[in-house]
Amino acid sequence: MTHVFNKVLDSTKKPKNIYFSYTLLFLLFIAVFFGWIFVSDYTFISDNDNLAEHYKAFIYCGQYLRGIIRNIFVRHQFFIPQFDINFGEGADIIQTLCLYGIGDPFSYISAFATKKYSSIVFAFSTLLRLYFSGIAFIYMCRYFHHKKQLSILAGAFCYCFVPYTTWQLTDQTCFLIPFYFFPLFIVGVNKILNNESPWLYVFTVFFAATSHFYFFYMLASLTVIYAVIKVFMIYGINIKAVVFSGVKCVLYAMLSLSMAGLLFFPITYTLLTDPRASMSHLQLLGGLKGYVKMPMSFIAYIVPLM
Repeated sequence: MTHVFNKVLDSTKKPKNIYFSYTLLFLLFIAVFFGWIFVSDYTFISDNDNLAEHYKAFIYCGQYLRGIIRNIFVRHQFFIPQFDINFGEGADIIQTLCLYGIGDPFSYISAFATKKYSSIVFAFSTLLRLYFSGIAFIYMCRYFHHKKQLSILAGAFCYCFVPYTTWQLTDQTCFLIPFYFFPLFIVGVNKILNNESPWLYVFTVFFAATSHFYFFYMLASLTVIYAVIKVFMIYGINIKAVVFSGVKCVLYAMLSLSMAGLLFFPITYTLLTDPRASMSHLQLLGGLKGYVKMPMSFIAYIVPLM
């Protein structure tokens, strides 16, 4: 154990090795705190929404993707099924799976999940989401030229392993989606404001829009707030520069949404017309009580917006 930590400390002296240090510590952390799951009869699938919804959607998504691959490479037909009679009395596949991250890149791992090893692959995809959340955080810190490597590592683990994320590891894995997208949103916006390449922003918006409509809405809202503050910090009261920067961000976002339209628009229509939305009284913003409780989410698992 001491040898591992000494190796990590040595590697942090070189900025390029911080990803290696993080990977090593992440594996060690998982082995210490979650290793017992892999050597026992337990899994990362809790007897809650993960079992009733997300795990089943993961298995179905894998079968769906393998079917598409089989159609292309075996039957030589570019055929993507869009309707399944097995959903209740029949339903659209994309609209049915829209709440389970059908467009999330990590959902594609389900294509390798055979029935025998599906629970293992599901756990792997869950941990991979958490791992890349830390990678995205480190990338953001390096973009802003933070030089204290140990501080970045500490921040990455504090970012990844808050009570909310550790709870969602076994409860609702799709709820980890915003953690690996948000740092990329921040860097992407800064690249546009600094007249750098816009493609990180474009592809981040694209994948976020196809992954989960609700989290995309939240990510977009937070990014807009950040961008407005950042623009005024850079340009002050130069209205022309502020408007020009805002228009650039909006136009690139529209490009991303156009690319994501095949999944984004059916998903948006489903959520806006779903009877469950009216039953839940969905609102753009939560109550004041929820925002007062929100800081406590960093030290304990609570449901803040209630």
